[in-house]
Amino acid sequence: KSNNVKLEQVQEYDPINWEPTGAYANQLIIIGVSNLKIIGKGAKPSKIYTPSSAVTVLTFKNCKNITINNIDAGHKAKKGDCSANVIDIIDCETFSIKNSILYGSGYEGIRAMNVKKLFVTGTTITDCSYMLLDLFNCMNTSIDSCTFTKTTGGINIMGCLNLTISNSEISDNTNESSNESFLFDISRSTNIKIVKLKIEHNKASYLARSSQTLIIDENTEFNENSFDVLFKE
Repeated sequence: KSNNVKLEQVQEYDPINWEPTGAYANQLIIIGVSNLKIIGKGAKPSKIYTPSSAVTVLTFKNCKNITINNIDAGHKAKKGDCSANVIDIIDCETFSIKNSILYGSGYEGIRAMNVKKLFVTGTTITDCSYMLLDLFNCMNTSIDSCTFTKTTGGINIMGCLNLTISNSEISDNTNESSNESFLFDISRSTNIKIVKLKIEHNKASYLARSSQTLIIDENTEFNENSFDVLFKE
């Protein structure tokens, strides 16, 4: 369900598919689209939501040049009840999310797999039940002026190249998923940077696995976090 949303696209076939989830609900999937804009028209972000806790709100596969702007997307289920994400981006290129709110009880705020050129700007991810961001095999990702807050998990980065999170706030997140939990769980990735971040009131075993995997600039602030130590190694 949505309201006050403007869609602009150039496409010669119907790109919208409804895929059964096995949970008595269909999931919206947008496949093979180029040059699509989903734009909230009002002064406040326009709502896109699903009442089912087992359905990802928006899924994109094999798309190019996609923009989501001024959208408030999420689930109607109670926090902790959800088993699906807010936005899934799979095998896409040049994907932008701007000035939006992605809220729980979504399992993960954004899951991106095999994405080239992902841009997230001026966006809040909040109240998710598992993870803020889950990025797998992504190249050239820029996240700027965002807020990541009130989620029972952190940021997972696996097999990624050239990712920068800048001018953003990561606050009030608690990751107690295991005895070794991380705010930034980074593996097999290169050139992962955080620049001018405010990291405060977060709880996890570690900030990151290794000081070699996360480049931290001198303008990043750490305030009142509960880490056993910053790095596991």
